[in-house]
Amino acid sequence: MGHERKRGKLADLNALLRRHERGASEHGFALVVGGISVLSGVKYVITLDTDTQLPRDTARQLVSALAHPLNRARYDIAKRRVCEGYAILQPRVSVSLPGTNRSRYARLYGGEPGIDPYTRAVSDVYQDVFGEGSFIGKGIYDVDAFEQALDGCFPENRILSHDLLEGCYARAGLLSDVQVYEDYPARYGVDVSRRHRWIRGDWQLAGWLLRRVPGEGARRRTNPLTMLSRWKLADNMRRSLVPAALTLLLLSGWALLSPPGLWTMAVIGILLVPSVCAAVLDLFRKPDEVLVRQHLAAVARSAARRFMQVGFELACLPYEAFFSLDAIARTAWRMTVTQRRLLEWKPSGEVDREPAGTAAPSPPPSARCGWGGACDCRPDGDPPRAVETGSAGGGSTGPAAVVCVACPRVVDQPPARSPQAEPDGRTNPLPARAVASHLGVLRQLRR
Repeated sequence: MGHERKRGKLADLNALLRRHERGASEHGFALVVGGISVLSGVKYVITLDTDTQLPRDTARQLVSALAHPLNRARYDIAKRRVCEGYAILQPRVSVSLPGTNRSRYARLYGGEPGIDPYTRAVSDVYQDVFGEGSFIGKGIYDVDAFEQALDGCFPENRILSHDLLEGCYARAGLLSDVQVYEDYPARYGVDVSRRHRWIRGDWQLAGWLLRRVPGEGARRRTNPLTMLSRWKLADNMRRSLVPAALTLLLLSGWALLSPPGLWTMAVIGILLVPSVCAAVLDLFRKPDEVLVRQHLAAVARSAARRFMQVGFELACLPYEAFFSLDAIARTAWRMTVTQRRLLEWKPSGEVDREPAGTAAPSPPPSARCGWGGACDCRPDGDPPRAVETGSAGGGSTGPAAVVCVACPRVVDQPPARSPQAEPDGRTNPLPARAVASHLGVLRQLRR
């Protein structure tokens, strides 16, 4: 990716688009093909990830919304940030239909995929109450206002999660009725690797909670962010501490406090309350176009999926606490001691291609198997099985009640297919129709 990764590439692109205005004749690209004189008139840039899908007419809707006179960014020189209007507009991000069919884990956490912006309205507290959203790296920005707000604000090789901070300086707005689509991670290990990187990036922004913040070079300047922007940064850091706090509460309740059942139910209640409130809210928000029977069925499916998520989160709570604290500790060590590998990052496509169990950080052996359940983790690559754990009296306590967090392949496997038997006893993972299609393509290429 080169200098400053994605943020550096956007900075080089913006410099290329504004080089006539700035009087610069050079650019930061090693190779430019074709004439670039026409690029001097580009006013807006849409930035997407590699797995993001841009539906038809979405670009037109983004441009028309950002070009509206009420949304035009107004930069305050004294405050050194955009104070009115928006330099960035963030569309609603939904999970694509094929993305939820990649595995059972994607179906569990993928939500409700598809195009349905009318019967499933989306509300954002920051946008509805404060008139300001959060930028997550997929959207449109005004080139001139964006560069004016961010010029000389960030130190080099220090900011990993730059999207939220850019939205705080350039003021981002949310377009809930404009959608883009992306795939949800198919494996738990890939999702953990992504969240581990997000937590590292969030804690690298801890300096922006202070009164003086780092700037370009070694200079420090007065923090121009609003209290709302600082709250967004602090809220992300608080969210990363929740699994560790819940795990500590459970262990304290079992070992030190009494009765232990009360503290166990308290933690389960903390996890269940948001799902119950969301289910009740969905029940009373029936769209006019939907029949009562269909609405009740949809609410029941959504509630069942949320309760399954709560069960899985409770099962993986020790591992969630481990990788969250691991990300925080790595960030603190690298920022205060080594000053290296602050931009460590792997593209989601590369992580998705790695073997299962290698993408996520590995906990110590004593913390790998959830809440006391055992797992038959076999090194030959077969999916692990829950086995019975022996009690002190030599009896069995039954099968493991939770999944083994050391091998998340239990919930990561794609939907089962009927394999084709080979003459030597092996199985062919490709269906016969796919094999015939590949053979036809090879014959055509040979001709």
